[in-house]
Amino acid sequence: MAVQRGRHRATHHGAHRSQTFAVRRWLQLGAASAGMGAALLGYSLLGPSTGVAAADTESSVSRASSADSPRADRETRRAARADSAERADSDDRSSGSERTEAAVEVSDTDADLDAEADLDDSDLDDAADTVAEPEDAPDETVAPAARERRSHAGTDDSEARTSLVADSAAAQEISALQTADVPEEAPGTARQQRIARIIDSWTTRRQAWIDSLPVDPERKAELEASMWATRRALMNQTPTVAPIQVSGKLTGPIEGTIGAIDPDGDALRYVISVRPREGTVVINDDGTYTYTPDADFDGVDVFRVIAVDGWRINIFDPFRGLGTRARQVINQGAIKYAFTYTTGSEAWTPERREALERVADELTTYFVVERPVVLTFDVEGMDDAASSTLASAGSDLISGRAGFWRTTVQNKLLTGRDANGDKADGEIEFNFGKAWGYGDDVTADQYDFDSTALHELMHAFGFTAGMSAPGDNAKTDWSIYASYIVDEDGRSPFRFYRWNSAFDPNLEGAAGGLYFGGEHAVAAYGGYLVPLYTPDEWEQGSSMGHLDDATFTGDDQKLMNAQTDKGLGIRTLSAIEIGILRDLGYTVVPQTPHPAWALAGLVLIGRRRKKAPAQR
Repeated sequence: MAVQRGRHRATHHGAHRSQTFAVRRWLQLGAASAGMGAALLGYSLLGPSTGVAAADTESSVSRASSADSPRADRETRRAARADSAERADSDDRSSGSERTEAAVEVSDTDADLDAEADLDDSDLDDAADTVAEPEDAPDETVAPAARERRSHAGTDDSEARTSLVADSAAAQEISALQTADVPEEAPGTARQQRIARIIDSWTTRRQAWIDSLPVDPERKAELEASMWATRRALMNQTPTVAPIQVSGKLTGPIEGTIGAIDPDGDALRYVISVRPREGTVVINDDGTYTYTPDADFDGVDVFRVIAVDGWRINIFDPFRGLGTRARQVINQGAIKYAFTYTTGSEAWTPERREALERVADELTTYFVVERPVVLTFDVEGMDDAASSTLASAGSDLISGRAGFWRTTVQNKLLTGRDANGDKADGEIEFNFGKAWGYGDDVTADQYDFDSTALHELMHAFGFTAGMSAPGDNAKTDWSIYASYIVDEDGRSPFRFYRWNSAFDPNLEGAAGGLYFGGEHAVAAYGGYLVPLYTPDEWEQGSSMGHLDDATFTGDDQKLMNAQTDKGLGIRTLSAIEIGILRDLGYTVVPQTPHPAWALAGLVLIGRRRKKAPAQR
């Protein structure tokens, strides 16, 4: 790993210049404040005070629930609850972090920009703290209507799929209490949003006041022009950045965009502050980039760039930098698979093997990893038309000690480390006694192989609860996914890694059932806890490890629903599922939807109410 070559020189140069930086910026601010004072005085002579106030903090969210939903009462109660993020007793999780960012070389050029960018990471000045800050209000959301539950034939205890690997040195040092946090957004994003709310509130009130004045349109236009000039001169905001690689995740040209937007319309230029180590990058004037790998490219590279809008003044952010920094991770073929076909390998024809490998590659395009990895899977096949099982998959936890742990696959993707040596990272099994369709050739009487394979791989990636029927949850080792399980009031059913039997009724849908309460998943669901599959009769291998079929119905069905019908299935991850993956620690990039995409945990043929759905 590269040692930060050039950092010493860049830091030294920046320190030299920073000796006078604060004084110079305060002089600029003083001059600007004088102008601002004059501008505000002019406004005060014409109308109300120009003091900045917070936006209304009351939530305006309304949420409808289907009257015929089996969970309508639950939805009604939940809508009346306070925001789940505010609940004090949500769980007993600790929130350590395990950063995986590699040391990088800092360019000796643009040291001045680098020094200013360091200042850009500071908090708001105390002066800005005197301005009331509005709370985030969730978007107006309508609850998805519930549908009739479907059930399936019983299955073997899924504990076989969640057996634990022996503690190893790698496992011992990677506790759930040290799992990698969801990668941070670009530096300054939270502050930018806070400042933007303040400025937008000021602008809205100024505009409303101007509109209310009994003056002619020409005068109003002059006042509006003065308002916008004041805003741009004295409340100038830094650019926002959202870098993303848009092509080349598997093969082909590697292209992307820095995704920089300047709220004030200032012209932007881009300065590469850390160059990639295994290739070259060219950034165009519009913020798009092309990365060209070198011969030694191993599948992962990183570069950093500053989106610069120049010297600007913002009275709410007096030490704002020259611009905003962005870090872009490049992946091409970074996640590879090694499938070992074992029992029943004869059932895996070349067509089926090709389909599995293609689907696995498609799934990995959602993920960004910091280190190249090879995921190993033992793959089995069976040919039993009488069996209720369609497919199954899993990955062992990395430890059997008390705690919340990653699966072996999840751990390798997040850290690049192998927690179980020569043993396979995961297992997959398909029953080819059922009728399967592959690719886009899926008829109405076939199950969608692509959809099912995606679903199964998601379980190995960590979308698994590892729960058992009420009364059978005495263990203390759980998945990271399980650590986010809460009831409708946001309370965790775990206490020091032990399941609280008082929540046993919730496992079968009583007392409102159970939910996934991760921050990103909740945000994707409009601020509400995400309902999990808790049918009124426990279904081993399906209950708790899927999204709720009674909530996500019709066009709103999800890839990780518990059941699937025949025909072309769902083949894309929804915003909620992407949010769950982010809560599990992944960096996830949404993809352009294919016409379909759905999946399975233990996928089983349904037998009641609906025609032949499959339980996953």
